Amino acid sequence: MIRINEVLPNPKGKDTGHEWIELYNDGLRAESLRGWRLQTSSNKKIPLQGIMEPQSYKVINQDDIHFTIKNKNEIIQLIDNANQVQDMVQIAIQAPEDKSWSKQDTGKFIFSEPTPLTKNNVTQVQSDIKYGVQSESLTGVISGINITVASMVLAVVCVGVIMYILKTYGTEKA
Repeated sequence: MIRINEVLPNPKGKDTGHEWIELYNDGLRAESLRGWRLQTSSNKKIPLQGIMEPQSYKVINQDDIHFTIKNKNEIIQLIDNANQVQDMVQIAIQAPEDKSWSKQDTGKFIFSEPTPLTKNNVTQVQSDIKYGVQSESLTGVISGINITVASMVLAVVCVGVIMYILKTYGTEKA
């Protein structure tokens, strides 16, 4: 499956011409990007092309197509040829200069040293200490929602059991 893996929104010096977005195909087969696109929160549509081999990276940079990535409050979506959002990342805090918004193995994104076309190399502790807040990919958000919903269902069931016991057995009077 193709995912957004890393984003460089605030390169060292002048941003224009140096920002980029990295994709990663974590699947076991090659995937065509025909009809796929990236879309920024300012509604810039960045068409994609080519084939991504399994376990490979692809960097989309401003030399290929003109686009701008905001340094803060940016959302980037990866949309497939059926117009379905396959992945999404959000950069909610100010991007430090020359640090990329990098996906960890956990699915969370953190600021780290840029690693274009290679595996991201950063630990959570390093990023939290240096740069604070983190975000999650769409996959991580969905997992969090599933856990939250399961917790809410469990709470409702517990309340129901307590109410049933009280109704059935009543309360003893002293």
